[in-house]
Amino acid sequence: MDSTCSGIPSDAVNKLLDIIQYTGWVCTDCRTNSQQKIDKLQAALTLVNEKLSDLMATVDNLQQNLRIQQDLGTPTTTMSCLKQILLLRYKKNIICII
Repeated sequence: MDSTCSGIPSDAVNKLLDIIQYTGWVCTDCRTNSQQKIDKLQAALTLVNEKLSDLMATVDNLQQNLRIQQDLGTPTTTMSCLKQILLLRYKKNIICII
């Protein structure tokens, strides 16, 4: 309980502290600040999910292209595949560890 921003007289706060563990208390400012932090975290998580989805689509596309090249008998090397992956990551500004 934040007695400085609750607006409750200090003698009443002292009495409430005896039962606060059972009832709980969050002042309006603290609740607002917490909600703003949660909103920012949710927005950041949404962005991470979108980037992850893009990355998964890119990997699926690369796998499909690799299968097509293998079916056509086109010689492929690990190095050429890695170059494609790195180029796509550079274009999308995605950094991750292989």
